Amino acid sequence: MKISQPIGFPVLAQLPAGERERLLQEWPRKIIKVGATLFHEGDPPRAAFLLASGLLKAVKYTPRTNVSAMDLILPGRLCGAIALLDKRPYPVTVVALQNSEVFEMSASSFDSLMRDQNLFAQCVHQEIGDHLRHAQAMRALATEPVERRMAHLLGLLLPKTGSEVRLRREDIAELVSCVNGHLKFTPCGH
Repeated sequence: MKISQPIGFPVLAQLPAGERERLLQEWPRKIIKVGATLFHEGDPPRAAFLLASGLLKAVKYTPRTNVSAMDLILPGRLCGAIALLDKRPYPVTVVALQNSEVFEMSASSFDSLMRDQNLFAQCVHQEIGDHLRHAQAMRALATEPVERRMAHLLGLLLPKTGSEVRLRREDIAELVSCVNGHLKFTPCGH
């Protein structure tokens, strides 16, 4: 399966080109190896992250340590911003599904942009809205047959052709809310 998106960051699109380039030079780049965690649910917020390449998943753990995939983060997208906005711990854990590269936007840099750049703030709110809507869609799909959930996942990944994405069977099963890495052909929970 292949996936890509031109490296462009929607949340930075409205900034002047020079400012955008300055920020991307200023913010540290981090490599997140497949399976590694970018941040954990409950960690204090230190930064927001822009995904330059790779694929991340946002997951939530239940009290019984069951995991529920909440969202996929594709290249060009922002993650971690909600915790910086409300000054509360990160609400999810973000894990790399493949080797990924992120720009780390410190809390002070994020706050400054939110305060001084109205168009940036609007784009951040749009991004958070998109994450919320997708998480709600994934939750609504949880009771649908696995085939429908799989179609939703493939619909997210397939239109973004270009670079290769390697996902383990277990990752796909988790993303479509199945258990023990096995694709079930009845709705989960039944």
